[in-house]
Parts: sequence; C-alpha cells; structure tokens
Amino acid sequence: MTPVTLRVRSLIVREEHLLLCRLASRPVAFLPGGRVEAEETLEAAMRRELIEETGCDPGRMSYLGAVEHLWTEGQRRIHDLSHFFHASCESLRPTVTPRCNDEGVEMLWVAVKAVHDQPIKPNVVKGFIEKWLSGDPTVWWASEREF
Repeated sequence: MTPVTLRVRSLIVREEHLLLCRLASRPVAFLPGGRVEAEETLEAAMRRELIEETGCDPGRMSYLGAVEHLWTEGQRRIHDLSHFFHASCESLRPTVTPRCNDEGVEMLWVAVKAVHDQPIKPNVVKGFIEKWLSGDPTVWWASEREF
C-alpha cells in the first residue's frame, strides 16, 4: 500500500508572471510548496514553505482547492494529496527569481500568457490555473492517476 503524502502548493502571480519550480533532474514544473508536517495546519504549512522557499511573507492567502495525484518515479509509486492556495507575496517581483533552499529545486517566472506551454504537474493543475487566471472562482478538485 502506497502511503499518502499531504502537501501544500501556492499559486503566486505577480506582474503578469507565475512563479514555478523545477527539479534539475526532471523536465516538469510544479507550484511552490511542500509537505505538511505533523500537527501543522495547511495554512501554517503553506506559510512556512513559502518563507523557506522564497524568503517572502506570503501575505494574504486564499484557499483554491485540492488535487490527488498518483504516479511513479522509477519503481516507486507516489500518492500525494495537495491543497492549493493563492498567496499575494507582495515583496516578490518577476525581475528577481527567488533562490530555493531545497536542494535540486530551481524557481522560474513564466509569463501568464505562456502558462499553457508549461509542463506543469499534475496535468489537471494547468487547466485550473488557466481558469483561475481568467476569473473563474470555482474550487479546484480532481484526482489524476498516471499508472
């Protein structure tokens, strides 16, 4: 049985740019965030992760929804449940890319108009981002299985 990992991810849009993360070893992108620690609320985990990864105070945050994602890395099966937030992160600017403290993770700003060209995982998240950017306030929910 594959254990479920609880994660938080953040949608950060500043000056018509979206902040994404990439692992140097993989050609896919994902939203900033990480694991929820024991006895930590989702909001507290999101604040902690953004401070750790970007050095900025997330400021106002709003809940966007959740996505369940099952996939494999080599022989290992992974099962994540990610909760998504929008964070204002007003001190961030797309002219300066934050340096992530997580080993092997690089951050990059992508123009909002180029989001559809990005290899964002899970796949359903890209559609949710595009809907949110167009003004659709619908709460996110999806389950995506890649095995």
